[in-house]
Amino acid sequence: MSKPNRKEKNPSGGWWSNLSKRNQGCQKIVFWWLILLLPSQLGKHFWFDFSQVLGLRIDYLAPTLYLTDVLVIFLLLLWFWEKRLSVGAYCNTPLRVAVIFLFINCLFAASQPVAFLKFFKISELFFLGLYVAEKKFTRRLLPAALSLAVVLTSLLAISQFFCQSSLGGWLYWLGERHFDISTPGIAKFDWQGRLLLRPYATFSHPNSLAGFLLVALILVAAKLKFWRWPVVAVGVVAIGLSFSRATWLAGGLLLVFHLRRTSPLRNAAHASGGIYAFFASTSFLQRADLVKAAWQMIKAKPFWGVGLGNFIVRLPDFWQVAASTYWVQPVHNIFLLTAAETGLAGLAILLFFWGQTVRRVATSPSFMILAALLIIFFTGLFDHYWLTLQQNQLLLAVVFGLAWQAKTSKMKKYEGCGGTIFSRRSVG
Repeated sequence: MSKPNRKEKNPSGGWWSNLSKRNQGCQKIVFWWLILLLPSQLGKHFWFDFSQVLGLRIDYLAPTLYLTDVLVIFLLLLWFWEKRLSVGAYCNTPLRVAVIFLFINCLFAASQPVAFLKFFKISELFFLGLYVAEKKFTRRLLPAALSLAVVLTSLLAISQFFCQSSLGGWLYWLGERHFDISTPGIAKFDWQGRLLLRPYATFSHPNSLAGFLLVALILVAAKLKFWRWPVVAVGVVAIGLSFSRATWLAGGLLLVFHLRRTSPLRNAAHASGGIYAFFASTSFLQRADLVKAAWQMIKAKPFWGVGLGNFIVRLPDFWQVAASTYWVQPVHNIFLLTAAETGLAGLAILLFFWGQTVRRVATSPSFMILAALLIIFFTGLFDHYWLTLQQNQLLLAVVFGLAWQAKTSKMKKYEGCGGTIFSRRSVG
């Protein structure tokens, strides 16, 4: 009997294998461009009646399709097609409970369109984080693309500072807005009696820019070799010129912890106290009215909250808003914002997930991921951009994805607390 020829291949199998390889290659290209374009805020706003408060158009309430959204959606579609995934493939009981809770929260919101838009944004960020957690190549591709993004963004910010205005031209297509020192509501810094324009680069605010750059530098610094110090230097200069005091202090505390070789977890409470003391007499008190409004919302709706994304919608009911767009904004604290919009139950869900993530990386040698999480936590005490602005939200999803990235081909289970955070079932 003749032996079967092992070299013979199933034509359909070979075709599918080639297609799968092309899919993988396409995913790597799209992911690389997504990371490179993370600082971009190029997008199309769609204005509806629900996007206005007190007759003012509010960016936070307008449905917006960003270039980076298109890349994320395309990337996820490639992934779903590759794995033949259903939405339930990565969902377990705790996750389903969270989804049901948020869905009901949207139904009780004063502005349901705004609430469901936020719900879809959270879903997008969740699946992006899940993608990063599963795909090992994301950790390899991240340093080069993100370091290039840091350098280009930092150079733009430095140029804006010395020009004291936006640069204009083709940078509009990367999301740079037109502004100068005389633009109403523009962020300025008083330096020895002289008002200086704080650079925005392609971000909505210098604080958002500085927080993004600091976390990005933490992620790439340890991975770079020859280009490490030039990248760090230009990023630090841009952070300095942003005059973002929260980021200055957070970065300084991190540097002290690193040089002293002490545990950031052990010193987290001291760091939080230091930041609070630093801001007690400056920007924190200037935002006290928004904090009071957040507390009033929590007292009024302690369990459900006022609805996802509805803080600004309900703000006039809890605070006499001045006729200025730049004061109609979320409370500058991501945890108060979460509690106001989703109630104490939503805050508990966020803190539980954050705690499990920190616990996961605290026992690993990856200090940089832990440091990035703590920096986000600290800066989130004094600003809202990690939950409200496109560039920071996407970077947040990437950081959480890296934290949950499995050391093996399967998602690791976190045992305890009644189950797992993520679970993988065989699909198809």
